[in-house]
Amino acid sequence: TFPALVNIGTRPTFDGDSTRIVPEIYLHGFSGDLVGKSLAVTFLKRVRDEKRFDSVDSLVQQIRSDLAAVLSARASPARKAAP
Repeated sequence: TFPALVNIGTRPTFDGDSTRIVPEIYLHGFSGDLVGKSLAVTFLKRVRDEKRFDSVDSLVQQIRSDLAAVLSARASPARKAAP
């Protein structure tokens, strides 16, 4: 099991105004080849809407920030609501 960032969208930074929907999954801490393999993905939280970035560097910086938020939330113990 790996924490992951998932984008299911049109890749506006790379593909402009495309209508083609593409799934992309970044598995934090994984190295290897998954081409042709099946994955089971459980969605836990929506981090942000998809948007177009002015540069690849800006996109990479945002992904790093998104990953830090996901890893931080994953490390925090779940809080129970008071009755």
